[in-house]
Amino acid sequence: MPPTDRPVPAGFRYLEWDSAHFGLPIARLLDPRLSQDGVRHALARAEQARLQLVYWPADPSLPVTDEWFAPWTGFLADRKMVYRRSLHGLSRPTTAPGPHDVTIDAFPPGPATPELVALAIAAGEYSRFRRDGRLGTARFQALYEIWIERSTRQELADLVLVASDRSGRTVGLATVALRDSVGDIGLLAVDASCRGRGVGTGLVTRALAWMQEAGASESTVVTQQDNLAACRLYGQLGYLPSEVSALYHLWSPTPNLP
Repeated sequence: MPPTDRPVPAGFRYLEWDSAHFGLPIARLLDPRLSQDGVRHALARAEQARLQLVYWPADPSLPVTDEWFAPWTGFLADRKMVYRRSLHGLSRPTTAPGPHDVTIDAFPPGPATPELVALAIAAGEYSRFRRDGRLGTARFQALYEIWIERSTRQELADLVLVASDRSGRTVGLATVALRDSVGDIGLLAVDASCRGRGVGTGLVTRALAWMQEAGASESTVVTQQDNLAACRLYGQLGYLPSEVSALYHLWSPTPNLP
C-alpha cells in the first residue's frame, strides 16, 4: 500500500484516500492553466517522485493534445460540470413529486441494501473511474459501494432518498448533504426500467424541498458533460452550469516499483 506521508513535488497534492483505494501513488496537479512545457516539467518531477497516476483538472479552453504528456500516457477522463441553483423563492410541490405509482421516502440510517449498492454503481456509469480501465472494474465498483454505505450511515450524506414502486422494489436513489447553507446532491440514480418516467425529477424535487426546509440557500450538483440525461434534468429543474473542467488522467511510463 502506498505510504500516506509520501512527499510530492511543489504544485501537486498527494491523494491519500485514492492512493490507498487503488493501490498506487496518486496526486493531483493543481494548476489548471499550465502550458505544454509546464505540464511536461511537472510530470518529470512527478516521475522522479515515483507517482503513478496524476489527475489534472485543466482549463477546458487549453488546446491539449497527447503530445503535452509524453512520455506519460494521458487521456480526457471527464468533462466535469458543476450546476447551481438558488433556493430563494422555491415553491413547495403541492402534490407528491414523481410518478403516481412510485413513492419516495427517506432511507433510515444504517447499512445500504444490495439494491442501493447496485443503483450507486449505476450512478457511476459516466464516471472517470469507470472510463479509466487501468483502475479496474472491481475498484471502481468498490468506490461507489463505499460511497453509498457511508451515505446511508450519514457519514457523507445527511439524507438518502429512496424511490420504490408498488411492489416495494427500489427503483431510484438520491443522496443529499448540507454544508454551510449549501445543499449538495451526491449520488442520483434511477433503475433502467423506470427511466424517462419522472423518477429522477421526483427525487431531485424532494431533495430541493428538504434542502430549503433545512435552511439551505443554494443547491449544487456535479455531473459529467457526457451524461446528457442528467444535464437535461438539472437544467429543467432550474440549475445553471457554473463551472466546467477538463479532467485528465495521466499515467507514468515507469512501473510502480517498491
